[in-house]
Amino acid sequence: MSEYIKNLILRKDFRAIAGFALFFLFLGIYAYTSSPTIAPYRDTGEMVCDIATLGIAHQPGYPLYILLGKIATLLIPIGNLAYELNFFSAVCGAGALYVFYLLLIKFTPAWIAFFVCALFGLNFTFHTVSTVSEMYSLNILLAAILIYAAFDAFEKYSFKKVILLSYLLGLFMTNRMDILLIAPALGILLFKDVFTDLKTDFFKKVLLATAFFTLGFSLYFYLLARSNANPLFDWSHPADIATFLAVITRKSYGSTLDLISKNYAMGELFLPNIKHYIIHAFSNFSFALLFVPFGFHKLYLLSREKFYSILTLFIVTGPFFLFLANMPPNPHALAIVEPNYLIPNIALLFWIALGAFAIICSVTEGASAIAGAAKENAVHLYELKKSKYIILCGSILAASIVYSAFHNLPASNRRWLFFASDYAEDVFKSIPPGGIIVAKNDVQLFSLWYLQNIKRERPDIKVIAQGLSGSAWYQNSYKIWRGGFSPLNLNSGDISNWADMAEMSGNNMFVTMDAALPDSLPSIPRGMISEIYPARKFNSENSNLWHFFNLEWLGKPYNDFFGRDLANSYIQAVVGLSAYLSSRSQMNEDIRDKLYMCRLADSGKAQPYLYLGFYYISKGDWETGKKYFKQSAEANENLLKLADDYHSLKDAITGVSKAAAYSWLNYGVSLEKTGFPDESEKAYLKALQRNPKFAQAHYNMAILYWRKDADRVIEELKATLKIDPNHKQAAFYLKQRVKR
Repeated sequence: MSEYIKNLILRKDFRAIAGFALFFLFLGIYAYTSSPTIAPYRDTGEMVCDIATLGIAHQPGYPLYILLGKIATLLIPIGNLAYELNFFSAVCGAGALYVFYLLLIKFTPAWIAFFVCALFGLNFTFHTVSTVSEMYSLNILLAAILIYAAFDAFEKYSFKKVILLSYLLGLFMTNRMDILLIAPALGILLFKDVFTDLKTDFFKKVLLATAFFTLGFSLYFYLLARSNANPLFDWSHPADIATFLAVITRKSYGSTLDLISKNYAMGELFLPNIKHYIIHAFSNFSFALLFVPFGFHKLYLLSREKFYSILTLFIVTGPFFLFLANMPPNPHALAIVEPNYLIPNIALLFWIALGAFAIICSVTEGASAIAGAAKENAVHLYELKKSKYIILCGSILAASIVYSAFHNLPASNRRWLFFASDYAEDVFKSIPPGGIIVAKNDVQLFSLWYLQNIKRERPDIKVIAQGLSGSAWYQNSYKIWRGGFSPLNLNSGDISNWADMAEMSGNNMFVTMDAALPDSLPSIPRGMISEIYPARKFNSENSNLWHFFNLEWLGKPYNDFFGRDLANSYIQAVVGLSAYLSSRSQMNEDIRDKLYMCRLADSGKAQPYLYLGFYYISKGDWETGKKYFKQSAEANENLLKLADDYHSLKDAITGVSKAAAYSWLNYGVSLEKTGFPDESEKAYLKALQRNPKFAQAHYNMAILYWRKDADRVIEELKATLKIDPNHKQAAFYLKQRVKR
């Protein structure tokens, strides 16, 4: 039987069958675990809208993905538009694994190539991008094709293959520009042959390669042509050459999180980013990384050109890219950087596969001598030793696959994920007829775009992108598609623009919880949104709309940052309602239950604990209130530690510090009320440590010392008034103390 299996594995048709099995196995996994609608992931809602309308996506436009996605929706009529594009990503992901398999079997046995590609297929990040409507899985497929074509040109060189590579590189850059980072690795692989070839007809061949690269890259002119037709989605309106060039070079994309790295010195965040890539690698390749040093050495022995090519691929797309990105290691920024880990992972694939093969090959040393001696026992021992090495390497790869499956599959499964569509439904339910809704964050905004423009729900309302509202192209596009209505700039912080927009809407204007509002803008809660310049009285019935994603995922881990961020919109809605009711002494059991629900949605948020404390003290239960105030303070302290780990900007840290101070203040009051004055003082001092300009903490300290230390009382009251001269109670009591 063992001889039969051995012969079967060595047959060429087995290698082909294994490759097809790999493709269909992972196509099935990805299709099954894809979200049934838009997933709450980055720009998926926008991409679905762009593809549906053949619009212009955000910079640099992604024309190849848009056009291929449109073709895919016509060829894959298996569900709603969003799922069809999720399935397209699944096809691209499975296709990339198949191309990698074809590449690896040039170096290793088919079973090693199969195992290593299967391990990559279970990579959490790879699985994620293969189940959502984004261009990343297509990008990995295109990278695989480029590398395969370059290796083929290296093995059987012809200048025609160089021409083909030039064309493909230009074309593939119209999906994502960063695929250009692969070019140095391809150049090193083919440098010797190309250099020799260019000794004859140098200018002709260079011009020919450049022409074919330009031909592929010319697909970007789709943006210019399509924008002149004024599509519904027309980001930056690249209808003239100057704007077109600004779009494809991303010069007109200056207010995105991608550019937050500009707040840090060059290379300042390199080591934290390297650390997170290493964590990613160990999390996804686990035990198989043991093979990397062996594969590194094996490739060096096989071919110096291939060795330096794969090493360059890793360095340029890994450490060098992370150095340039210079992103803070917070969950949002890491979620943006994470898909870029997949290209350097390709180098790990090579080293792991070759490493396993190198260990097995190590037993062949002296094999020819054994065979020459024709000693039966020696040959038997050699075969036995080789089998043990095969079992050892196979076991390590299999264990890595099993670990990845158990570790990653539950987190990557989006089969029942309705977060984004549920959220958009709840927002639309909150808006009265003819209203205007302003949203800012990508997932929140694009989910509303999808529901209105693709699902055709609530055509009566106007969805305004706050971040785009100040752009002339957005205002003009809105005017074309909305019967002459044009939004004002709501992104500048100018409160007068908000007032003018509210007047234009007939005081029928609302904002989602992620929108950034001027501090003095009047608003009241209304379901999942807030009404600004409210023309209606508060109605508790309008605040009863929290589905929490059908409760299906409540209390369970989120797939990624973006799902958690969407849940935060629900938490903010509950907290906003709690603040409104608390200020009017109207806290009730319904809001208490919603606050409990918030703790399940995200136990790390401090505000739900804070308002649970307010609820219980409003009922006279200071003991329970004290417990929740303490949990709120501890949650804020944990956030401060995370802010330090994330290298957060000063403004963000200041905001959390002030929130922590407020929690400590209320904890101190509850300690004082329950008979712990010494502990209360410590809480007030902690509040002042977090916010030295917190006037109320000084005032509370004065009250605490009212009957114990008159000098301390005067000192604290003076400190209160120094920070807040308008503090009426401090002024009143200070006057009383001075009279005494």
